[in-house]
Amino acid sequence: MFDRLGYAIVPKWQQANETWGGLTRLPIKTVLDIGALRGEFAEDILAPAFPGATIHCFEPSPDAFPLLAERAAASGGRIIPHHFGLGEEDAELTFFVNVDFQASSSFLEQTDTNIRAFPQLERTEERVAKIKRLDDVAPELALTPDLLVKIDTQGYEAHVIRGGRKTLASAVACIVEVQVSELYEGTSRFSDIYAELSALGFVFCGTFDQVLSRDGDVLFFDGLFVKQGALA
Repeated sequence: MFDRLGYAIVPKWQQANETWGGLTRLPIKTVLDIGALRGEFAEDILAPAFPGATIHCFEPSPDAFPLLAERAAASGGRIIPHHFGLGEEDAELTFFVNVDFQASSSFLEQTDTNIRAFPQLERTEERVAKIKRLDDVAPELALTPDLLVKIDTQGYEAHVIRGGRKTLASAVACIVEVQVSELYEGTSRFSDIYAELSALGFVFCGTFDQVLSRDGDVLFFDGLFVKQGALA
């Protein structure tokens, strides 16, 4: 019956998001949530999946950060907010806030491809936001291993990686949003991200949450990169 309706019943153990590709088997003690927005993902997904972890949330948006700070204050110390973005430099940059869907805000301008795929993203406003290098701030954070890094920065992912190579090299895994279509000007592509993380000893292990356009084209997905041998 479900097949006729276009649905399939899949055991929970076969659903990648249920075990995070095996990551829930690891003793994750620290998570870096880079591109945390208002902290929903940290609170609703990361905290339950990795109950022994402290979660450092990085969010440059002046619009989103106050709500992130509220969530952090109510987390009993598990969520620690940082009001800046991460990249290759220490600077103040233009940040393009999407008025109607803040999760699509970015340090990069969106393309017509993005607006065609998601017409609700057309309205943006410019802000000024701080950006720092992960390798510069990590020594102040007391990052207890095992370390997991999640990067979701709307096309800015390769910049984050280049500014944090030393820190990322100490992680057991990275979950990175990867754009297949160019949704932002100068967006990081899979080849950029794969080359950077491969050089740091990570192996590409699969995808989560692949998003398609109305025409069936792949727009983006979350890629799982795990340190060689970590899940052996």
